[in-house]
Amino acid sequence: MAQTIKTSQTKKYFLIPGNTAQILPLQDNETDNPSSNAIIRNKTPMGMSANKDKNINFGVRPPIPVKPILPNPRIISTPKGRRIETRTVKIHEPAKPKDINTVQNPRRAAPKASAYVFLDKISSLPSLNAKKAAFHDHTPLALQLLKLADRPIRQIAASQGSINVVTDNNKILVAETVINEERNSFVDFATPNSLNDLDVLSVSCGSQHTVVCAASGSNFVVLGSGDNTVGQLGFGNSNSNYSISNVNEFKVIKTPSRSRFHQVCCGNFFTFLLTDTAEVYCMGHNNHGQLGLGNQANSISEPTFCMALLGVPVISMAAGSSHSLALSATGVVFGAGSNKQGQLGISNQDDQYQFIVFDSLASVHIVHIAAYECVSAAIDEFGTLYVWGCQWGKSPNALTFQSDGNTPEKIVDVALGDDGRIAVLTARNKLIVSGFFVNGEPIKIPVDIISPSSAFVKLFSGGEYFFALTSSSKLLPLIANNNYNNKSLLPPTPIEIKDKLRPSNQILALNTSHLPTFFDLPSAQQVLGYIFASLSAINACFLIDNFTEDMASISSGVAIGSVLEFYNQLMKHDELMNCATVSFNELLSDLQSVHLSIRRPTTLRFLIVALFHPSPIEYKQSFLFWANLVMTISKLNAYSILTQWISVLNEDEIKHILKSIKDFIAVLASETNKLYSTVMFKSIKTLEMIWYASTRSKKLSFDMFYHETINKMIDLEEEHSRFTSEQSPWCFATTAPYVLDADSKTKFLHEISQAVMFNRQLSTVVEAANFFGNIPVLSPLDLFFVVKVKRDTIIQDTFTHICLLKNPDTDLKKPLKVIFENEPAVDAGGVQREFFELIVNQLLDPNINIFITKDNFIWFNKDSNDPTALQTYYITGILVGLAIFNGNLINIRFPNIVYKKLKGQTVTLSDLRELDSQLYNTLQSILSYQGDVENDMCLTYEYEGIPLIANGNDIPVTNRNREEYVNAVANYILNQSIASQFNSFKEGFLQAAGKIALNLFRPEELALLIAGREELDFYALMKATQYEGGFNADSPPVAAFWRIVFNRLTEEEKKKLLYFVTASPRAPIGGLGKVPFVIAKDGNRDHIPTSHTCYFMLVLPDEPDEDEMYKKLKIAIENSEGFAFK
Repeated sequence: MAQTIKTSQTKKYFLIPGNTAQILPLQDNETDNPSSNAIIRNKTPMGMSANKDKNINFGVRPPIPVKPILPNPRIISTPKGRRIETRTVKIHEPAKPKDINTVQNPRRAAPKASAYVFLDKISSLPSLNAKKAAFHDHTPLALQLLKLADRPIRQIAASQGSINVVTDNNKILVAETVINEERNSFVDFATPNSLNDLDVLSVSCGSQHTVVCAASGSNFVVLGSGDNTVGQLGFGNSNSNYSISNVNEFKVIKTPSRSRFHQVCCGNFFTFLLTDTAEVYCMGHNNHGQLGLGNQANSISEPTFCMALLGVPVISMAAGSSHSLALSATGVVFGAGSNKQGQLGISNQDDQYQFIVFDSLASVHIVHIAAYECVSAAIDEFGTLYVWGCQWGKSPNALTFQSDGNTPEKIVDVALGDDGRIAVLTARNKLIVSGFFVNGEPIKIPVDIISPSSAFVKLFSGGEYFFALTSSSKLLPLIANNNYNNKSLLPPTPIEIKDKLRPSNQILALNTSHLPTFFDLPSAQQVLGYIFASLSAINACFLIDNFTEDMASISSGVAIGSVLEFYNQLMKHDELMNCATVSFNELLSDLQSVHLSIRRPTTLRFLIVALFHPSPIEYKQSFLFWANLVMTISKLNAYSILTQWISVLNEDEIKHILKSIKDFIAVLASETNKLYSTVMFKSIKTLEMIWYASTRSKKLSFDMFYHETINKMIDLEEEHSRFTSEQSPWCFATTAPYVLDADSKTKFLHEISQAVMFNRQLSTVVEAANFFGNIPVLSPLDLFFVVKVKRDTIIQDTFTHICLLKNPDTDLKKPLKVIFENEPAVDAGGVQREFFELIVNQLLDPNINIFITKDNFIWFNKDSNDPTALQTYYITGILVGLAIFNGNLINIRFPNIVYKKLKGQTVTLSDLRELDSQLYNTLQSILSYQGDVENDMCLTYEYEGIPLIANGNDIPVTNRNREEYVNAVANYILNQSIASQFNSFKEGFLQAAGKIALNLFRPEELALLIAGREELDFYALMKATQYEGGFNADSPPVAAFWRIVFNRLTEEEKKKLLYFVTASPRAPIGGLGKVPFVIAKDGNRDHIPTSHTCYFMLVLPDEPDEDEMYKKLKIAIENSEGFAFK
């Protein structure tokens, strides 16, 4: 809900202050220039004489008893139906008198700093009708506190009987006065004896109590005075005999050790204390839950940590009569307590016993909060003021003040008071007040008070009155760091963002500007100890200047470059590194036993800082830190938000986190000699975040996640046992297959396949119907899936065998045995490898027209969808599944799209690039075309004559719908046009191979598992070769063989050699180094080389001559087809 309040060009007013003062119209020959002294008057009013009577108001002119001339002021109708009219006035500072009986020189220079009190006005004309006077007079009484002139003031707090002032040099001045009754400009201020030797940092007053935060050297103390009947001063525990109901002078309050309290905020009968590590403590009345402790305890009588705000980097607090507000460093407002008058900005009127987020302000970055009685206010970074509660409504109203030329005023401060009183300060040092009483009548018209020669710079509330500070420096809150208490361990670092209000944090929080000199500070170790022991402080560190919390669903807001630079510099200082690590580690350990009440991004940001901590390999002492980190991430279940935050990091940053986690896993496995433990499981879950983040952003290749230590240490039998056990909690194959390299996955798949085959054979034995004694009578067909084929009719013979299976689901899971008719070979692996090579070659024959070739990949023919063709696709799927299940390569190069579709992943336009690069580029050109697509390209919503939507042939492709058209074309090619063909293929694949391989392997790995690698690394093969029969690596025939391979064979001849030895021209998924290649000796040097493909064995004649060996090897590899002599 928005409300606009406009300041109109009315007759100007000015104020001549004294003991009391009145606002008068600004005359035509006077100026409203804030820097001018021309209109300061010191004339003796007509009918009065200047004498020494203390009751005379020096320099005061009687009010003009006529209505001022106003040129059509702008009237605004508010959402509540009220009509608000604004008036503009001007205030003038008087010359400071040396004596109240002497009128001073009117040309004396104005003081550099002043303090004003704005009060209700009571008419000095008893004969006038009060209501009539109120109609003509819309201004409050302005009283200057002359004893505070030229004193730079940081803060003012007032109670019913005192005014407490904190100066810029950390001294406190107290005046015992009821200012709204006494109305004395010359009230005296003095420092209480108990506070004389202290540096006062902050003061706040409740209804009848005052609390001060102060420092004595390096020690921080909190003192209180006044009423303590409900524990608002923290003197006494309700469970003990020690308690004090009233304190007449400031007394030290017992607070937790090591807590550096630097801010205090008092509600009517309760108190909040804020440490410089952004942690909140509370005490006092809690009847409405205003302490936010999550319980309904009536009162808390000693400072108690507010667990509800654990992790929230609170930079300021505000309190009303029975509600409280907290503001985080990231601009989020939290509230607790009573909501009877809508002061918490939520729809219901229920009390809130712990802090909740103001969702209505979630989309803006709040930089200042205020509260009084049942009203709340906030200012966002653009200077917009929001007010809610009581007459302002139950949800925040955005109040926009517009001045000359309808220019919105940027609000930088606000103070709330009794009965709707409100004062705001603009970025132009303009003061606007409203809600005061004149002669007993409420004046709701905002009064625009133009800055005097010393500009208004700060506001404070006194309930029935306001304080306004002026200063010649014109430094404003939220713009300049003018309220820094100079007791921080870190130097101030104002945040400078163009057109935004971002005050520097008054808490210990490292940021980019600290890094160049931080490690040279004498207090560096102390700062690190405090920050890394506080969750809230860490969450405020290294924030990006321009960050707003509504971005947190996408980015963490942490300046990663600064975090990396911080750790790089920290590693150069062993003592500092140890301090930070120990403190951070203890914090992580403690977090595993507590509950975060507010689980928002703002409370989880510390995890990003932690993930960039040096790994145990980089810094040995960080092993326990990383162990606690992975356990804490699990405890907080922060995987989802961290995955998102990591996904938007750049490639190098993601690599950094990945390396650190992999390092920790390696050290953990090596130190414990275990791969299966609770900490390992949590570590793998943490690694999984990076996997999902990388998969989402496509920034890292999948093989970067292979973990060398795990692949070396993994026991495949134990892994298989866990995989098949219902009681086992986890295994790598199901939890983190991405850490297993292709070789480990292939071995594991082989382990599973062998177990399934054995179980099928065992079931056959158990279910045997015929017995010879106690021995079951079984044929090879009972124990194996036997395929007997002829080379020239291999497709038809295979189809027949598969179609005649009585129980395909069972029979296809038996070990495969292939028999070539009229050939003597026994299938121990080599025969079936050749079988797959031959049948695939025939299936891919263009004359069959089942598959087509696109960009060197095999693809489904969209025109082959008759029943016979679909049956062929089904059989092809079975063959591919059989090859996987039996550990064979098959020469069919599908694009990764096929394996994505098998895994159920969505394929899109980007996938089309792999299959048809030319079409992909054409579609991209449609998307990027700068001209008129409809008239220049003349396309309709069809592809190759096929409508992509209903009536697509008649629908033109335009700039507006081209993206949908391009995606529709990609979907048609990749999905719709080949739907029946692919579904038949998938059905056969799953029937033969099941889902194990699909779950275990990535699409890219499946492509290598099925078709093998085209790259042939014979050096890796040589390195892995074993020698038998008297040969060794240095034998002359062996040396001659390898020289021939590396120097004389062409690439095509190398493939033939590989086919001769292994029955496949391609390397397995792990490369040629994974082939169990054996070279054996044939003692007869006249023989040509032979091979045993089942055992990957090459038998070489004992021929040392390289030329002779080359001739014989060529004969062998050129005549290698079949298992009979040609």
